[in-house]
Amino acid sequence: MCKLLHLRLLTVAAFCLLLPASVYADPVRISFGENAGAFSFTLVGGAVNKDTAVITPNLGAFWKISFVIEDDNGALDQVSVFATVRHIMAPHGEPQGMAFEFNTGPIGRDGNGVVTHQVTDPLGHAAHTDNYVGVLTVTVVASQITGYTLHLEGKHCIGNDCPKLPPEVDLPEPTTMLLLGSGLAGVAIKTRKRLKRRKSG
Repeated sequence: MCKLLHLRLLTVAAFCLLLPASVYADPVRISFGENAGAFSFTLVGGAVNKDTAVITPNLGAFWKISFVIEDDNGALDQVSVFATVRHIMAPHGEPQGMAFEFNTGPIGRDGNGVVTHQVTDPLGHAAHTDNYVGVLTVTVVASQITGYTLHLEGKHCIGNDCPKLPPEVDLPEPTTMLLLGSGLAGVAIKTRKRLKRRKSG
């Protein structure tokens, strides 16, 4: 199971290399864990410091997750999240699940404090239920967002029998992965050139 999760995370990391570095300028940390019966996802963002930031990775092998985060850095900072999750694995032979949508609209406030937007949604999955939870927590200081956390989770339940959430694993910091990917590409190119020289010599 660990090897399988490691392989999937490497696939996600490879996908991250295809995205522009500016896409990831806002999030501080992204972590994710899944299996056929459950998933857990957390994104931690820092201060909202630009007009618009859109993040659209597509994660998951058993649970397909996509999300968009928009920052509006005006006189009053606001952040909005639109995320969708679908259980694409059918562990008991049933068809794939219905899509869960988590749409916060603009979240922000005057002054100081914490704003929380939470949605809990049980969606039928043949004779089973996918129980979803989505939570966006935003911290505001002097009417400016200083940080936010997006958490999504889902469990594929049979009646009241629900699996435990899998542990989350931090995905590699995208700019580091970009450098690592560039380095590995350089090594591959040099190795290929050496092999060609040997064959021609």
